[in-house]
Amino acid sequence: MAELLDEVLTKVKPKHDSRVITCSLTDRWTDEEVRQQFKVAPRCPGGDGVEMLSDDTVVKYHPTMEVASQEARALQFVWAHTSIPVPQVRRVVGTPRGALLLMEYIKGQTLDRLWPSLSSCQRFIVSWTLRGYIQQLRAASTAYPRRHIPGPMSDTPQVCEGSFWIFDCERPKGPFTTWAEFCEELNEEGPESLKGRRFDTSEELFLTHFDLSARNVIMGEDGRIWLIDFGRSGFYPVWFEYISMMSAAEGDEAPTSWWKHIPLVTGCYAREQNMLGWQAFNGLKYKDRKEWRERR
Repeated sequence: MAELLDEVLTKVKPKHDSRVITCSLTDRWTDEEVRQQFKVAPRCPGGDGVEMLSDDTVVKYHPTMEVASQEARALQFVWAHTSIPVPQVRRVVGTPRGALLLMEYIKGQTLDRLWPSLSSCQRFIVSWTLRGYIQQLRAASTAYPRRHIPGPMSDTPQVCEGSFWIFDCERPKGPFTTWAEFCEELNEEGPESLKGRRFDTSEELFLTHFDLSARNVIMGEDGRIWLIDFGRSGFYPVWFEYISMMSAAEGDEAPTSWWKHIPLVTGCYAREQNMLGWQAFNGLKYKDRKEWRERR
């Protein structure tokens, strides 16, 4: 049914307006002025680890210039190759201990705050929109020449990190030059539940948000649904989005209604979930989830 709706809606979907590049007062600031303003910048409302640099610009600290550049590249790629609403990247500024990523401030509320008040129909519409975004990311991946290298967007292979369900205890893996290398490590370190089964080393890689949670979706005042925080994004098999979305839901103690919409957004990859040892985990109540994790 989902595939049929995809086909029908694709035919009637209106064309999207071209991107509009906005200017900011911060564009005129020197790098040193940016660094000084960052020291006194207030916390962005509803933002975790993001400060308000001005009324139209937020700043996010990264531990290294390379990590900041990875997120900037991902945002710029999505901006250029899809119609997904994402913040415009203004610039990246180095600091003695890291780097600052300056981005457009999106006015609105995060989805995790609004989800409980949405009707069933509204939840479906939001989930279906997110499903379309995921499909756009996958379709646009062919435009990236280094898509065969797992991990973040970079000129060289980088460590891969993210979902607890894949990176046990969030321990980074790699860097790897091919998915086959990554896959072999997953196969070697997999849980007993693998029982001789192995992950497919020939899978294609696609641009993956890798932290798609309700807190990283903004219901904009302009009526659009925005995706933010591409800090963990990279190229992985399609099932990584599904697993990471469920892992994020667990960490966020998301309501059961959110869990039920995850397969609609990303597609369902129960086989890979089972192979990773999370086969029985599907949005249980928090108390039950905690007990289940202890028994796992």
